[in-house]
Amino acid sequence: MPRQKTEPVVLADTSRLTFSERLEYQKLGIMADDLPTIYLNNRMEKAEYDSVLGLFLEKMSRRPKAELDEEVQARLTGNQGWPKPGPEMTLFGVERRPVIDVNEEFELTIAHSYTLKRVIAKYLSVRLGVPVYSPSLLLQHPHHPYMLAKPDFIAVFPDPETGELNRLVNVKCKTATYWKLEELKNQIPMEHELLCRHEMAVADLDETILAYLCDNNEGGFVLYHLDRDRIAETKIIQCAKSFWNGYVEQGLLPIPTMPSDAAERDIALYAASRRRYRRPPDVLKRGMAELAAAYESQKEVCDHYKTAFEDAKEELAQIEHQLSALMLDNAEGQCGDVKMRWTSRKTRSVDMDGLAAAYPDIYARFVTEKVRPGFEVKLKKPTKKKEQEAA
Repeated sequence: MPRQKTEPVVLADTSRLTFSERLEYQKLGIMADDLPTIYLNNRMEKAEYDSVLGLFLEKMSRRPKAELDEEVQARLTGNQGWPKPGPEMTLFGVERRPVIDVNEEFELTIAHSYTLKRVIAKYLSVRLGVPVYSPSLLLQHPHHPYMLAKPDFIAVFPDPETGELNRLVNVKCKTATYWKLEELKNQIPMEHELLCRHEMAVADLDETILAYLCDNNEGGFVLYHLDRDRIAETKIIQCAKSFWNGYVEQGLLPIPTMPSDAAERDIALYAASRRRYRRPPDVLKRGMAELAAAYESQKEVCDHYKTAFEDAKEELAQIEHQLSALMLDNAEGQCGDVKMRWTSRKTRSVDMDGLAAAYPDIYARFVTEKVRPGFEVKLKKPTKKKEQEAA
């Protein structure tokens, strides 16, 4: 028995929205671009750029959809469509408008990527011989409303049996540098596969064409075809559900299992939000004993290697001192692969507090002070009584 198709819910028509308005609508659920951050955090793997804390705070700043709809409708009613860039000017006897309003938000990376995506879609349409459309819609899963998707393009293929153009295929276009070409030829990055499967689940499509353009030429074109995987889709839905219902809906701050590459940013986000979004005591202390024991064990390992490193470093310094005695009459020397020479080293020390007190203007001009939140863990030293008992 064939599976019954489900129609996704159209949450918003993005062709009627400005860039900032579209970002506000995307806070109403989990987009395909958000999923890899949550998925990697659940698997205790490091996310390259994004943070689960930043994603949580972004979703917590969402506003009701009705309020967003009213603002968009008021703008459309007042401006009769998109606000036109200005100022209008007469050039060579013809009225013309600038390519963009100088006060409009514009990011070169985003604009470049968006433009190349459309170029890739046009190339695919000609290469495959099928029409490709840009839906410009923000879709919502009919049964899991916290899952949102904005498909880049939809290709329409003929039905194998009837020949009618009714087989919809999701099209995902990506750009990359030339250095990524060989890596992309070997396999699809995990985060990109998650994006495709998320969009197929929301839009209820059974196929996705994933295209990469590297170095802006046909030699750097990589093409993949993904079929729908129901088992992987179930895991994705459960992952999104646990984050949205367990944290965002409850206002419960998630704990990152692994810091991202921007560790300072993660600590800052957590420090800024820990007072507002408190965790219940039972959740807070759950697993603390196991983590504390693991920290104590790992600290012993680190201390052991640190002691060995310091001993080796001290022994190396002693050997250098002995070698220097043999080089008193020579400026440079070499014995095998070991090179030796006398050098001059300059050191500088500044009394920053004294400088600030004596010359506050100069201090303020050349010194920048930064206070960053941090987190510290220390192992309590055993008391003398405990040491005697242990002995």
